[in-house]
Amino acid sequence: MRGFLALLAVIGCLSTVPEAIAQEQAMECGERKVKTVYLVQHGTETKEGHWPWHTAIYHLEGKAFKYVCGGSIVDRNTILTAAHCLYTSRGLIKLEQLSVQVGRNQLSEASAQSQEHLAERLILHPGFSPNAVADDLALIKLATDITMTRYIQPVCLWTLEPNLELIVGMNGTVVGFGLTEHERVSDYLRQASIAVVDTWTCLDSDRQVYGVSLTSGMYCGGGKGGVSVCNGDSGGGMFFQYADSWYVRGIVSFMPLQENGELCDGSKYTVFTDVAKYRDWIGQFINPTLASVRADPLLVDNSPKLRLLNMNACGISPYTRAGSNDSFFAYPWIGLVQMTVAGQNRTNVLCQVSLISEWYAVGPAHCFKNDGHERTIRLGDFDLSTETDCIERDGKTICAPPYQILQIEAIRLHPLYKPLTLTDDIALIEFRRPANISQPNVRPICLPVTIELRSYKPETFTLSGLQHQGTRIVSSSPTYLNSVNCQERYNIVNHPLRKSYTQICANDLPANHTGPCTRMLSGSSLQTVQPFGRRDRHFLQGLLSFGVNECNPLVPDIYTNVAFYLDWILYSMRDIKMNEPDRTEHLIFSP
Repeated sequence: MRGFLALLAVIGCLSTVPEAIAQEQAMECGERKVKTVYLVQHGTETKEGHWPWHTAIYHLEGKAFKYVCGGSIVDRNTILTAAHCLYTSRGLIKLEQLSVQVGRNQLSEASAQSQEHLAERLILHPGFSPNAVADDLALIKLATDITMTRYIQPVCLWTLEPNLELIVGMNGTVVGFGLTEHERVSDYLRQASIAVVDTWTCLDSDRQVYGVSLTSGMYCGGGKGGVSVCNGDSGGGMFFQYADSWYVRGIVSFMPLQENGELCDGSKYTVFTDVAKYRDWIGQFINPTLASVRADPLLVDNSPKLRLLNMNACGISPYTRAGSNDSFFAYPWIGLVQMTVAGQNRTNVLCQVSLISEWYAVGPAHCFKNDGHERTIRLGDFDLSTETDCIERDGKTICAPPYQILQIEAIRLHPLYKPLTLTDDIALIEFRRPANISQPNVRPICLPVTIELRSYKPETFTLSGLQHQGTRIVSSSPTYLNSVNCQERYNIVNHPLRKSYTQICANDLPANHTGPCTRMLSGSSLQTVQPFGRRDRHFLQGLLSFGVNECNPLVPDIYTNVAFYLDWILYSMRDIKMNEPDRTEHLIFSP
């Protein structure tokens, strides 16, 4: 799919007086009722019901209706699309010349799941002009309500923070019936993964086009290998998934044309109208929707991306013996975040991450400030005071293979991360080259990807990592504390916690503790040991986020609840092939 610049030399206007909306119980949005394989490939054809909110918009040309644009269902009788999709060469299209079809996956043949609706009213943004591209969004009010089915559902409007920085570097999904890479209209609905870029990158790529067009209500995106959007994709949405609900963040608006002036230039960035900047305006005309809430909102159990986690080999400790002084080989998923100190021939250990696959680790977002200092990940090092780690065990000397230092390719902070409150304090780290997980001192830990694994409620955990000013990996057994008691204790120290399931409270100090204060590094791994398959495995439950400054046995430490972010982790992971060309030499900081 590729994308185009639609600037039509016509004149038309339409008043947009907010209407009185009959408020009804908010309907759920953003949920796929048909569970199909998640496809994100080069302009891949989609499965029926995979994008149940996508809409096909037709114009009457002569005696037949012709497909012209896409749109998105946002409530029972409202379609969100691009304003220029409602114009013809003669001006604003007449209602009787407009047809909206939902539930359609093929242009040449309607299925039993599709529905056709006529338009009752067109609502264009008051700032839109057919001779420009600013404020390019509109709502189509339908004459009849849409019958929601497994194949037809509304998408959620973007409700997260509107800052563009939160999605720069993220991949959104665009769907449509536009031109394929062979410059033919696709008969089947197709999808493509499009990366959002920052405004300066977009401007620098072609100032002649973007310099006179971009506004604060737009953003740019482009795919790799020529993947983009093209003629016929306009009006369709760019979608992002959070906590298993899908949100529309962008509307396909325009792309520069090729030199012949007819077809889009797939090498250029596509410009999207930023829905987040228009939430208040859209909200005047639609009934509210709510992101779907299910008993277990994590539907990762059957995700095809689970294969990236290597569930057959994760969480297996080559050797485990109780006691904080004998953790050699016991926690091979521990990685240390090192920062090179400018002008000094040494590195500082800042934090800790947990290896979840050969290509990825997770750690606290607050450890990865975009401060210009290079960070690397050190894996497989049990004792920092020795170059080669050895230990006497059962009368034998056991030595570990060399530790591994991996460069970082990309750092993805969770889009809701707040540095001041340390909420949603999690980051996904992608390596430039894979870790060698065939060695006993470097192995990934398991993630709790099934309902059964997430339902386990232990009284105590295993905490492993490096202490501040320490040189060896140690472990302990902190005690779980429920959220109510945890919040009460933090209220006493004037630090109220967010009431949610995104954090775990655990206390690592006995009530009568009076000894020295030795704190663990941020990101230390909070684990459980649970049966999986035919053996016990270690599962990552939490990442140490923060605690009180002085060790207080009454105030527990706070851990980011990894299970809550499984959807985001899997969605952000890529299926990386070893034969891919080398990527750029700079770090990519993105939400």
